[in-house]
Amino acid sequence: MLTLDCENSCRICLIESDQLGSIFGLHNDRQISEIIKEISGIQICDDDKLSKRICEDCKMKTLELSEFRQ
Repeated sequence: MLTLDCENSCRICLIESDQLGSIFGLHNDRQISEIIKEISGIQICDDDKLSKRICEDCKMKTLELSEFRQ
């Protein structure tokens, strides 16, 4: 049986690492979670039981998609 370490896994790609940033961190005065909601329609709440972390690759892809969308 596979288990997922929610505290040390990326919310987007599920990679496990201790080098993850907060999904509620800011980029140009906007939370990454709000950018994810804008491009995917998925709202991330700070009280859900899923990971609150994001890897650098997923963060960069999220920002690229947001820029493309604009």
